[in-house]
Amino acid sequence: MKTLLSLGMLAAAISALWSVSPKDPADPPSGVARAAAVYVEELPGITSGSASAAQRAANSRVLNAYLGRGAHLRLRAGTRIEIGRTLKIDSGGSIAGDSSSNKPIIYMPADAFDNTNDEAGRGKYASNAVGINFSGELGGSLRPSAGVALENLRLISEQRMGRRLRGIVGRNVTGCSIRNVEVSGFPIAIGVALASARNCRISNVYIHDFADDTLWQQLPQSTGIEFDNDPVGRIGSSDNRIDHFRIERLQLGRQTVTKWGYQSDGINIL
Repeated sequence: MKTLLSLGMLAAAISALWSVSPKDPADPPSGVARAAAVYVEELPGITSGSASAAQRAANSRVLNAYLGRGAHLRLRAGTRIEIGRTLKIDSGGSIAGDSSSNKPIIYMPADAFDNTNDEAGRGKYASNAVGINFSGELGGSLRPSAGVALENLRLISEQRMGRRLRGIVGRNVTGCSIRNVEVSGFPIAIGVALASARNCRISNVYIHDFADDTLWQQLPQSTGIEFDNDPVGRIGSSDNRIDHFRIERLQLGRQTVTKWGYQSDGINIL
């Protein structure tokens, strides 16, 4: 695996529009106050732990009913919630675990997340391709999603090759926070994909152990953190911060590398 800091990223850092620091001694404590949080485990219709396909679909449906209204959801330490499609969060919404050491798990089974197309209009951001999506409007008035927070979570994909996924997506977003989040187990994937993001922070993320060895017809690319691969309109990203990150073992197998070369980046800002 290599970590790529593009020329665009370097220029942004120099101009103080970006701050990228794997070790920042001045890291402030978690400060996004979330009032009137609701515990996921107490919601009617939620199944925790091992779940059937029908229960996973119900979990996603129940959670999206709350998150689509910008609710603040909490998960107790050690809880595991299996989902059947993308969790979509509207402005002001949040998902947070109680514990930073025994983080709760949101699990993406391969049978539900089986996308193989990486084209923006066909499969890239479909409900079977993305774990958590908090994007704002992509057309019309282009209202951004504002103030979404993800904290103390593990987003884990079932390990099965031959799929193309994204863990966390936020396009046309402002004031977002992704903190103490772990993303792992994916095939060809982007761990965190932000675009047209303003005043957002990614802190203490651990993205690791992606693996695939498929003979793809489209260029395969796995990246830990990505900015502005698919910007919304002409809105660029600015005033964002990435710190305390760890990205490792985004692996491609021999036949994939033979055909395409080693397409794996740590951080990629376009």
